[in-house]
Amino acid sequence: MLLLLLLLLLLLLLLLTQVPNALCPSLPFACTSCSSAHVHAADTELGIAVSGLCAGYQQALELDLPTPMAGARGTALLVVAHPDDEAMFFMPSICALTAMGVELHLLSLTNGDADGLGEVRHAEMAQCGAALGAKCVTVLNRTDFLDGFSAEWDLSAASDALVQHIKHVGVHFDLVLTFDEFGVSGHPNHIATHRTVLHAAHQLRGLTGRFLKLRTRTWARICMQHMWALVIGLDCVQWQETPSDSRDSGQPSYAALFFRLSCCASWRGMACHATQWRWFRKLHVLFSHYTYTNALGPLTEADVRCDRGG
Repeated sequence: MLLLLLLLLLLLLLLLTQVPNALCPSLPFACTSCSSAHVHAADTELGIAVSGLCAGYQQALELDLPTPMAGARGTALLVVAHPDDEAMFFMPSICALTAMGVELHLLSLTNGDADGLGEVRHAEMAQCGAALGAKCVTVLNRTDFLDGFSAEWDLSAASDALVQHIKHVGVHFDLVLTFDEFGVSGHPNHIATHRTVLHAAHQLRGLTGRFLKLRTRTWARICMQHMWALVIGLDCVQWQETPSDSRDSGQPSYAALFFRLSCCASWRGMACHATQWRWFRKLHVLFSHYTYTNALGPLTEADVRCDRGG
């Protein structure tokens, strides 16, 4: 009996990891845009209520948002630790920003060479970035901040590399987005990436706009705090002012909440990372809330003081 249950479970997992292959359109792909009344067939076929899909974006964009993103203009830099982080964790943010006309740049601080696949993973991220319509994809490979759970990062070298990259690109980024202090999955490299951006923040004053972090959250917390959006079933973006942060910076800070209805964007993005596209990551994409929601909060002076130990 136990063997039968195990076989049924394996069959179910196999079906779950194959269904999106049939429903999600092939690459290259574009994120849902509110400028079009078309609803992706994949969203409909997944059986999700998609009425008002584009209206969710449009309603937010018509607000008088005091951010660089209002009016569908701006540039954003996503800073991650490894190739595939962008598809695994940040796809709701990427799709929302792309839909608003934001120019996207991707930067991975390592090439994911812990298993000796660095060059291949570099190429995979370039492919994913091209599919996402990113303006620029950069993958670093430095010996002082390497990929790996046990790798000790030289945060000074990493932050200097980040600053030099931004200066070299010569773009004023309205938004710089990265992990929060918990690293989303708890990976040491993700946490080190957060600290790298913190260390670089002061050097980047005048060269960048706002810094945002992807908040580490659980499904339970998301359901309790944002049930309205889950019930309504809209792909949407919500910006809100967080006055408590303005005491540190002298300016109001903003948080963003992005929702998506299907896993297709994350699924197709991860499919670009063929070396990482294993069965357990397919399950992660199907069931992780980072596939469907991103809650972004501001990096503040409080984060910097905490990182410095006081």
